[in-house]
Amino acid sequence: GSDKFEKDVKTFVDDIGYAADKMGKVLQYLGLLPSAPEAPLAGNAAAADNPRVGTPSTFDKLFHPGSGFDFSQVEKANKLPPGFLTALGMEEYNLNPAAYHTKNGITYKGLFQLGPGVQHDYGVTLPYDPQQNATAAGMEMRDYLAKYKGNIAEAVAAENWVPGNLDKDIAT
Repeated sequence: GSDKFEKDVKTFVDDIGYAADKMGKVLQYLGLLPSAPEAPLAGNAAAADNPRVGTPSTFDKLFHPGSGFDFSQVEKANKLPPGFLTALGMEEYNLNPAAYHTKNGITYKGLFQLGPGVQHDYGVTLPYDPQQNATAAGMEMRDYLAKYKGNIAEAVAAENWVPGNLDKDIAT
């Protein structure tokens, strides 16, 4: 191994770790993997026996930007499990509609961190618009679930890791 090869392997391993962590959290949220119960924060009025209901509080709007979004219509239209987009989006910068990040020269934008290819494929003209972003994410996940025969773990991995990378991994 050259230095470049070792760096590439480390990047690959880091990316796999990130993808596995993200998939695990989504699968736990959907109830497909067991999860350890989270202890409520000290002094938090929304303890485990008092779940939040109704309109998001000002605290939630400031510190949990995604708590006010309802994706049920997008999920229903794309035959996704209830709560799927919320779980997925919470892993994408806490459902912050203004979030963006750049990796390898590609900028990912909005609630579901859509890259330029996804924006183009699903007709997104305003990637920071929550409705356009969520609709595209729902259609993308619908297509991945069809491609991977309903396998949620593989669909989430494809969304995070790019389908070509996942396909190569599955083939080996």
